Amino acid sequence: MDKQGHLNMRFMLLLLALVLIHPAKGDTHYHAHSSLDEQITLLAQGEEFQTVYHPHMAPAHRGTIIFFASLMDPVGGKHGFAYLRYALSEKGYDSYLVLNNISIAAASEDIVQTPDDTAASDSATQTQSAPSEPQTPTEQQSYIPNYQSAYALIDLDTYKSRLQAQLESVMQRAAQTPKPVSIFAIGQGAGLLSEYLSEFPEIELQAMIALNSYLPDPERNRHIGANFSIIIPAVLDLYTTSAHSMTDSHKKLGPLWAQKNQKLDYRQVELLDDANNSEQLARLTTEIDGFLRRLF
Repeated sequence: MDKQGHLNMRFMLLLLALVLIHPAKGDTHYHAHSSLDEQITLLAQGEEFQTVYHPHMAPAHRGTIIFFASLMDPVGGKHGFAYLRYALSEKGYDSYLVLNNISIAAASEDIVQTPDDTAASDSATQTQSAPSEPQTPTEQQSYIPNYQSAYALIDLDTYKSRLQAQLESVMQRAAQTPKPVSIFAIGQGAGLLSEYLSEFPEIELQAMIALNSYLPDPERNRHIGANFSIIIPAVLDLYTTSAHSMTDSHKKLGPLWAQKNQKLDYRQVELLDDANNSEQLARLTTEIDGFLRRLF
């Protein structure tokens, strides 16, 4: 099988995963939406990457939302991206889901023993994600915190560079329709994109929607709230009650920084359950649509 054949096979498996990820929603209406998904191959840093485009299915086209699947969740299945994209389609939003390279994500899962980029959807994940108990330093060993080990294994700047290139590529594609563009990112991706947007204010985005943003480097993590307060796009800062502890460590700073820097289009919302819960996904759809409508 040639390279294109491998890409097509991989994409078909990804689509299957997207369709099966919510069996409770596998009715005719849901599958009708999935049949509208379109594979688009784009280039970033000279390499191909896959996106799934879904058109708006409402009379009025309100804008485009670019979804970034997290590093450990290549198709966004753990965060209900399929349901969310289809629900927002009926509100008038086109969407692009940027898929992660499965081989890269799988390799990262093999070596990273610290919190992944999920929304911590169950207690088992929480248990695996929790840092191990600190060992007492001795003359024979030195204590290296777990987050530092993860930081060494995942090059955040490489990941950030890839996200930046993918965002710019998808935005060029989305620019074919003159409607505002927003982004939705999770976990480390949201943290890194907050850095990127604070460094490049000329990027024309309507809004940044972040869910459980964090970075495994404590120094960079504590600046996420400040980043949100100085970027040009409006910010919808979402977090769940099951968010990772590094999200908890900076979430209280977001409103303070927004007040200090007069970021009037900043809003922080707490979801009382995991974002993959059907009721929370319905609420999330309403929150995103309402937030974006107020920006028109």
